[in-house]
Amino acid sequence: MLSIAQSHIHTPMQTIFLLFNVLGVVLGAIYNAKTPEFYPNNSHHKLGWALTWVVVVYMLMGLLSKHSARNSGYERVSPEGVSFLPVSVEAMEAHLRVHGEEPGHHRNSSDSGQGTERASSSLRSHSLSPVDEYGDHRPPSYRQIFDEREDAAVDERRLFLRRSALDRLLQRFSSLPNGVLRLTWVAYAVVNRVILVLGFVAMCTGAVTYGGIMRGNGVFNGLAHFIKGGIFLWYGVLTLGRWMGCFADLGWAWNVKPSPMAGSRKARVPSAEFVESFVIFLYGSTNVFLEHLAAWGAAWAPQDLEHVSISIMFFGGGLVSFIIVLAHIRYSPG
Repeated sequence: MLSIAQSHIHTPMQTIFLLFNVLGVVLGAIYNAKTPEFYPNNSHHKLGWALTWVVVVYMLMGLLSKHSARNSGYERVSPEGVSFLPVSVEAMEAHLRVHGEEPGHHRNSSDSGQGTERASSSLRSHSLSPVDEYGDHRPPSYRQIFDEREDAAVDERRLFLRRSALDRLLQRFSSLPNGVLRLTWVAYAVVNRVILVLGFVAMCTGAVTYGGIMRGNGVFNGLAHFIKGGIFLWYGVLTLGRWMGCFADLGWAWNVKPSPMAGSRKARVPSAEFVESFVIFLYGSTNVFLEHLAAWGAAWAPQDLEHVSISIMFFGGGLVSFIIVLAHIRYSPG
């Protein structure tokens, strides 16, 4: 999430995570050597090794991408991040008091100012004057705040990468053709979003393997509970990421959909409210039948009916949320 939010501390945090992952691999190898295999042919063992190598390659790709961007003097920053840059309410109110209009629409000094509450002379004297009623402390513009944040982030990354051995190693890979570097960016962006899901699957399969659970028909009850817990866990992770500024270019960080001017593809991406509605719907629709699969064909127990009733509530709530969120359904005639 720190990487998706383009936080300047995500590279050191990735390094710490990699060290903990290596420690886990070493402890896992010792455990496997000292104990018999209680869960033969489990998927956690294969997935764990694959994910370890993915994490190593992922971090190297991230360092290579940052190194190439630093040397070229170009930082890959989504332009939509400027339009969605969070600004305090006080700064917005001060901006409106100074300019008498919403940010982003600048009035020329020769504008008559008709249709406003201020006199035209007042507008001419204050609209674009470098010194106003606030003195030299005018509210910073979006661009100024954005540039300051980016400069601070770049300085942090340069300090982290300014190590001679690491710098020389990355310098060799930075000389690759632009097509290869562009492919590295794409692969890094894909892995950046998939690695969280892979890590969650690895933890779940590790708990199942360590506990020796979900054998035979017990797999259905296990799936039902893992889906329930997983949905709520991921809902919390997604919400935390939105608070950190993740997916701001899609409008998810501030619940504002990007306009078609930002690109037709991003304008068609579902809103954050739609994703939340889908999470509720998915939770209800899957647990309607999963709870009873372990005793398929048997009589329904009171506990089964209890679980199904809760699932139907979520199932219906998700459907109602779809109707509220989807504009073409909400405003359809009739």
